[in-house]
Amino acid sequence: MESRLISSGKRSNRNSNIEILRIISMVLIVAHHYAIHGFSMPNLPVIKNKVVVEFLFAGGKLGVNCFILISAYFLVNRKFSGKRLLKTTGAAWFYSVACLILFLTVFEPLFPIDGREIFKSFFPVIYSKYWFVTDYVGLMLISPILNFLIGKMGKRDYQIFLGITLGMTVLLAGTINESLNDWKSNLLWFIILYMVAGYIKLYADLNIKNSKQHFLMACLFFGALLALTLFNNYIGAHFSNKRMLYINTFYMSMNSIFIFPVSVSLFLGFLKLESRSVRWINILAGASFGVYLIHDNQLLRPYLWKVLFKNSEFYSSPYLILHAFGAIVTVYIACTVIELIRQNTVEKLYFRFLDAYYEKIKQKITPLFKSFSSKLRYSVKRFYQAKN
Repeated sequence: MESRLISSGKRSNRNSNIEILRIISMVLIVAHHYAIHGFSMPNLPVIKNKVVVEFLFAGGKLGVNCFILISAYFLVNRKFSGKRLLKTTGAAWFYSVACLILFLTVFEPLFPIDGREIFKSFFPVIYSKYWFVTDYVGLMLISPILNFLIGKMGKRDYQIFLGITLGMTVLLAGTINESLNDWKSNLLWFIILYMVAGYIKLYADLNIKNSKQHFLMACLFFGALLALTLFNNYIGAHFSNKRMLYINTFYMSMNSIFIFPVSVSLFLGFLKLESRSVRWINILAGASFGVYLIHDNQLLRPYLWKVLFKNSEFYSSPYLILHAFGAIVTVYIACTVIELIRQNTVEKLYFRFLDAYYEKIKQKITPLFKSFSSKLRYSVKRFYQAKN
């Protein structure tokens, strides 16, 4: 029986190097939200602090990429877990409803909460109250299909697939022509990252401990992004070119020629460090998803950055960096504490319910998945037979 598959006890066996990257990724995501929800981007006046805000913004896309690469790496070639899916959606539901109740009873919301908003809060995944969760759940649901395709593709076919998809989404849509970003939805990009993680898992030689080279590569690409940002701000301000001032956010997208290589390089760098397991690191990393669900709730986030921390008031301040550091660290610590409390109270009760009823539900749903899977396998088999 798949009992307590995702309980906290399992975290002690994880590679803490990867868990450190998970924590770093979520810190970068909090920093991104500090920038994007605390200031009127991309129409900021050109002063020295503009570069600070833009790089806090860039960290979020880097963090999302790393988060998906980590999750995908451990989902590749693993059996689909309904409990893992229910854990993710359950946490999203809890915080969506909890924040709704909080702003209906305690805090004054910054926008009206009508009946439609209340209804959507009870179905956060379906109505994309958290865009990341909605697309991540979609990725989890199709992961068995992706795993099947990965198992069928040879190394050469895999390289061709990645070459075409990354060429379209990174070299073209993420670098040359921003209008081509219509090619890329968030879910499609997550699928591509999943396939990248699968290739790393199957073909990367982890016995070669060349982490320094990967970290150096990440620094080079991030340094190039910094140089480009400074150049664009200078040219944009000097010639009053609004496009040059705006283009920085384009080069900081998830699929940009700068952010994507940094993401992969960081992931490989941490993956190739000597494996170790530190329990307290793994516990903190296990709370990182809850940090996202709390601080980026659609009701809470405007209150957080506009009312509580008053970000915009510090844009012209020489203390912006200190304010950003303090706000980001405070939010991360507070949300981690809240999430750890939830995990040890509400989530334990939730797991008991799953342990009691999950197998019965699974027995009814499994035949449907098996039927779909067999039809998919037959279609893919026919495809490869026709190809050969």
